[in-house]
Amino acid sequence: MDVLKLISASEIAAHIVCFLILLAIMKALVWKRVLGVIDKRRERIASDIRNVEEARSAVDRMTAEYDLRLKSIDETAKSRIAEALAQAERMVLDMKKTANVEAKKIIDEARAHVKYETAKATEKVRDRIIDLVISATEHVIEERITTEDDRRIVGDFLANIDRIGK
Repeated sequence: MDVLKLISASEIAAHIVCFLILLAIMKALVWKRVLGVIDKRRERIASDIRNVEEARSAVDRMTAEYDLRLKSIDETAKSRIAEALAQAERMVLDMKKTANVEAKKIIDEARAHVKYETAKATEKVRDRIIDLVISATEHVIEERITTEDDRRIVGDFLANIDRIGK
């Protein structure tokens, strides 16, 4: 309250009048410029906001396009993978068929070889039996027949044994 005693009513009235005059001068001279700057700034901010929104919508469109492209790429990749798998399966089947054919060929060759070796071994065994029978017969008879006769007799004997075994 001490401050109010120091200031007189005429001083307060003079301050109010000075403030109103200053306000009228400011309104007449500066106010339009300040409002113009504020309006320009408001327009610039609104323009920037529109630009940001346009950029955002462009980004959204690009994102949607990229998503479609990615889906297309994924579908293409999946189809190519499926094709590669199908081709691999066909190759595996072909390899199995080839392996089976080759295995059958090897088995057939082995069987033929076994038949050949068996026949060869049978021939050797037959010759050895003939020699043993001739030797045994010589000891029993103690006389020697010609080798050709020996072989013919033993061969007939073995032929009869083969027929009896069957």
